Amino acid sequence: MLKTDYEMAREDERTFATIQAAVAGIVVALLAALATVLTQTCQLNHRAKNCTEAPALFLATAPAIPFAALALLQLLGLVATLRSYYLRAVEAELRRVAAVPLGELAGVGLSSPSYAALIAEASTMRRGRSRYRILSILILLITLSVFSGLTAFIAVSLGGRTGLVMAIGYGWAFLLLVADVTAATIGGRSAFLRLAEQLAVRQGTGLLAGNPPRGPRRRGLLSYLVLPRPEDWVKWLLIPLAFTVVVLARDLTPQWGRLLLTLLLVEYLVYAARYQVNDIRGYAEDAVHPEAAARMRLPHPADPAARRLVVVCSALVAAVRLVTAFGIAAATGLTRGLLAVTAVIAVVGMLYEYLRAAEARPGGARRAAAVGLWLLVGTGYALRYAVGAHAAGLPFGDPLVWTGALYAYGLGVMFVLLTWVLEASAYCGAPRPRRWYASPALRAKPHLLLLLRHVRGVTVMSGTPPAGSPGCGEVPVLRGRCAPAAPWNLAYWATVAAAVPFALCLTGLTPGDAAGVWVLAASAPAAALLPLAGGPTARTLLLTAGTVLPAVGVALLAGPGAALFTALPFAVCGGLYTSFRQQSYRDLKHFLPDLTATTRHTAARALRALVGRATWDDLTH
Repeated sequence: MLKTDYEMAREDERTFATIQAAVAGIVVALLAALATVLTQTCQLNHRAKNCTEAPALFLATAPAIPFAALALLQLLGLVATLRSYYLRAVEAELRRVAAVPLGELAGVGLSSPSYAALIAEASTMRRGRSRYRILSILILLITLSVFSGLTAFIAVSLGGRTGLVMAIGYGWAFLLLVADVTAATIGGRSAFLRLAEQLAVRQGTGLLAGNPPRGPRRRGLLSYLVLPRPEDWVKWLLIPLAFTVVVLARDLTPQWGRLLLTLLLVEYLVYAARYQVNDIRGYAEDAVHPEAAARMRLPHPADPAARRLVVVCSALVAAVRLVTAFGIAAATGLTRGLLAVTAVIAVVGMLYEYLRAAEARPGGARRAAAVGLWLLVGTGYALRYAVGAHAAGLPFGDPLVWTGALYAYGLGVMFVLLTWVLEASAYCGAPRPRRWYASPALRAKPHLLLLLRHVRGVTVMSGTPPAGSPGCGEVPVLRGRCAPAAPWNLAYWATVAAAVPFALCLTGLTPGDAAGVWVLAASAPAAALLPLAGGPTARTLLLTAGTVLPAVGVALLAGPGAALFTALPFAVCGGLYTSFRQQSYRDLKHFLPDLTATTRHTAARALRALVGRATWDDLTH
């Protein structure tokens, strides 16, 4: 059986080698022919006397032909990599069954023949000769550089929207190709192990029996590179919300294209690159996080070479994101604004990393560094609001911009501190309900550990938790009372204080107006009492009073239109605060999956009620 399988694999290898050589020749021929044809067009060669006027769509899609050939060549290369590992495994097993040494090679110490292993010593990217690897990398770089250079030349020559679409479309397709080439060469061992594990799971399932049950889902590198932090989806809402609120409050004409372009540049490119740098620096810490799977950060394979590949790919993609962002900004005239935003993000990011490093050092500076982190985390929220308001058409000096940015800053600090105190609970074990033991990983993070001191009824013990202690990640640690001077409470009160001028700017009122006085009088008691409430019911009632009373008063004094903008800042702030006080860290990290499951269950119940139980049972059994 092994011998037959080995012979079939060797025959397949010879066939594939011929196909690979043919496809490589086709790629070279296509690139040469494409370059020759395109240089005869008027759009790409203005100096040619007898040039041909070609449609822009033809020029834009022309690079797709050699790209398809390159993709096919890469797929064949991946199959060749998998075949190489499999052949070596089969040869090793055959040697154990019937070890027959080659007499001619006995002098070099080769105990038994292994053709695939011998070839691997020369031609693999992990173990091959250095000159072979250098030449192979040169071949790849030359081919990919010629293709990317030709495509970039066409995109720049066409310019406008066509060039922009080409840059985005081909750019990410090219990035996908490079990532797959890297995974099939340098990361070939990890790719083989991953696919072998998948096959092992599926072998117990019949061919037509459906999909096998899935084990714990692990995030792949490609998924991370496409969207680094899906758990931070709420941050994507800040710029559109600021844009929408400003447009409605000032009755502006919405520029939706500008909003989408701003989201692409700031959130998906610049901020995503910043998150990738942060995840690289915290690579080892994220791997041992109690909720590592739910956080969906960088993959952490067992093989050190694979981990190096993950980090290198992430760093390269972060650089590509920044280059892409400034390329698009240059094409759309937004270079100055993007440069300013990127500078702020970079400065805040460097200060954040400095404080994280400072709190890891022994001494009294740990607490100061933790407090500095608490105060710093709201900067990104303020920046996002200012960017959204500016995208709506307001200058940065407008009162609605800076009052909203101040409100967003306080909201961001409160939001992050509430998240962090819940995260701190996930690092603890509790042999008894109110006796918590912090793990060593938590003690290395004072910005989390210090927050637990403000939770009443919880004593953080020194030492390691006893074996078998249940985790605290599912405990709604903030549901009861907490210290009034807790950092998240102070951030809440500061946010409510900032909400008053923000609400007045949204409605166009002043503190001297009757409606303005009503806003101050109605919101202050609720803001003062909400953090002091002892249970969810009391907090919900105070939240309702703190939002409805100002809205009703403003509706009577200044009209219903102003009432919505009056209630909005208080509703958002109080709603977030009340929601966090009622959930655990596990609830927070599994919010979207739980919401999806609840929606699916509700829809199924509604459909069952609509079609009847008998029909439902017939359809589902």
